[in-house]
Amino acid sequence: MRISIQNITHQYKGATINSLSNLSLEIEEGTKHGIFGANGAGKSTLIKIICNVMQPTQGEVKFYENTRILTNRIEVKTAIGYVPQNFAFYEELTIWQNVKYFGAMFNLTRLEIKKRYEELIPLFGLENHQKKKVKTFSGGMKRKLNLILGLLHNPRVLVLDEPIVGIDVHSKNEILKHLNTLHNDGVTIIYTSHQMNESQSFCENFTLLNDGENIVTGNLNEVLKHQNKKDLESILLAL
Repeated sequence: MRISIQNITHQYKGATINSLSNLSLEIEEGTKHGIFGANGAGKSTLIKIICNVMQPTQGEVKFYENTRILTNRIEVKTAIGYVPQNFAFYEELTIWQNVKYFGAMFNLTRLEIKKRYEELIPLFGLENHQKKKVKTFSGGMKRKLNLILGLLHNPRVLVLDEPIVGIDVHSKNEILKHLNTLHNDGVTIIYTSHQMNESQSFCENFTLLNDGENIVTGNLNEVLKHQNKKDLESILLAL
């Protein structure tokens, strides 16, 4: 799915400045697109607008399935999987109980939920932890569950907010491996992170935000050349 963000401006109620200012951006279908910038650059606001959680003050976001524009809001929401930085599940429940609950929120049938559960649990190596409450899980296991819940409905776009923060190297590599598999299957991935080394090696295209504006969008070489820096971390440090 291709996403066209056209002249978006957003100002929160009571704010005196825009969180996003006349921002335009094209995210091509099937790409791994990194969005980065300093705290307060507008990343979270942009993600919420892409995920249809909030509407921009001005401008619009268009979603293209081949040449067809998706106009139905429910259709757009079901096409997107969102994996937030904060854990979005119930710690007192088991994996299956969480999966049943969130699967129902996506209007999946019990048969569809069971099928996805049986596909995803072994894929992420959690088959030996199915009877445990999630609160007993390690940080890496919780990150995997967060990702599983975002993938239940087979989204065509996956939006990831700090998906590997605070976890061990082994879990980090496992998650990135699974994300690359999804990408190879045609899923469009939008990725935000403060861990620039992983972002630089994982993503194909990048957008640098600063004060709610799109400073530059392009592949790694184009972005580095535009900012006259040797790596993404150097760009962030200079902001």
